[in-house]
Amino acid sequence: MTIKFRILALVAGFALMASAITALGLVTINDYNHMLLTADRAHENAYRGEHLNRLVTGVVMDSRGVYMSQDTSEAAKYGAGIDDQLGQIQTLLTQWKGDLKPGELPEFDGVYQKAQEFVAFRRELARLGREVSPAAANVQGNNDANRNNRKDFQADIDAMVKHIQTNLDASQTAMQHYKNERSGQFLLVAA
Repeated sequence: MTIKFRILALVAGFALMASAITALGLVTINDYNHMLLTADRAHENAYRGEHLNRLVTGVVMDSRGVYMSQDTSEAAKYGAGIDDQLGQIQTLLTQWKGDLKPGELPEFDGVYQKAQEFVAFRRELARLGREVSPAAANVQGNNDANRNNRKDFQADIDAMVKHIQTNLDASQTAMQHYKNERSGQFLLVAA
C-alpha cells in the first residue's frame, strides 16, 4: 500500500466517522426535541388541571360568602366573584379542549361534562343570591348532595392530574434512559 492510499483511507475513515457522529447528533436533537415537547405538554396539562381545581375551590369559597350575606347587595359582591371564576373555568376548559390531541387525556371529557354542570349550578346559585335572597341560595347550594357532587368533580380533576403526573414521570424516565443510551452510542462511534 502506498502512503498516498493510506492517507486517503485515513481521511476517508475520519470523514465517515464525522458523518456518523453528525447523523447521530441530528437524530438525537430531533428525538430530544420530541421528548421535550411531550414533557412540555404534560407540564401544561398538569398546570391547567391544578388551576382548574383552584378555580373550583375559589367558587366554593365565594358561594359560602353568598350563603352568609345579610342581603342581596352583599351577596352580589360574592356573586360577581363566582361569575368571574366560572368564566375563567369555561375559558380554561375551552382552550384546553382545543389544544388536546385525540386520546391524549381520556379523563378530560368526563371532567369537562362535570364542569359544565358545576358552572350552570353555581351561576344559578349566584343569581339566587343577587336576585332572590342569600337564604334561597343557601337552600340551593348548602347541602350534602351539592357538596358530594363538588367533591366528586374535584376527585375527577385530581385523578386526571394524577394521570398527567404519571405521564410526566414516564416522560422524564424515558429522557434519562435515552440520554444514557445515546451517550454510550456516541462514545462507541467515537471509539
